[in-house]
Amino acid sequence: MGGPAAIALAGAGTLLSAVGAVRESQAAADALEYRAALAKQERDFSLQQAEDARERGAIRAAAIRREGEQRIGAANTAAAAAGVLINQDTQALVQGDIAQFTELDRLTELNRAEREALGFQREADLSEAEADQLDQSATNTRIAGYIEAGGTLLEGGTSVHSKWYDWKKQTEPAPTTRRRGRGGGGIGSSRST
Repeated sequence: MGGPAAIALAGAGTLLSAVGAVRESQAAADALEYRAALAKQERDFSLQQAEDARERGAIRAAAIRREGEQRIGAANTAAAAAGVLINQDTQALVQGDIAQFTELDRLTELNRAEREALGFQREADLSEAEADQLDQSATNTRIAGYIEAGGTLLEGGTSVHSKWYDWKKQTEPAPTTRRRGRGGGGIGSSRST
């Protein structure tokens, strides 16, 4: 069955198995947390790209507005050089058309920039969800390691106790039984006093 050395080795093996389960779960959780940190960096980068897309759109829209104002000025200069009165209906229609097309171009650019930004925002949201899921998985992995270690300790403790009990039974001297005489007052005896 084994003596104290076998019992000690079984206990040490149980303890090492429990420690191994905890260490393994911690390593797996650390890897998950690292991946979560990378996902958070991806989220931050996507948010920066979204902001950059909006800023570039605003800069381009402002440039389109300036170009439109320059076109109106050029049209007015050309009309004045041709002897057309700037306040006449035809010239006012030309100015209105240029202004409308300029505004349409400006809004188109802002819309394009916003759609690009929303694409980056979506990437950021997905990265954040991935990071949250990985963080939760890391927590669950750590907990699972502790539970596994606890189960290993209980199972090993039971095994060690069983070995100790068997060894103890083998090493104890056999109990001596006293024989009582006939009618010695045991159960069912009819001894009278």
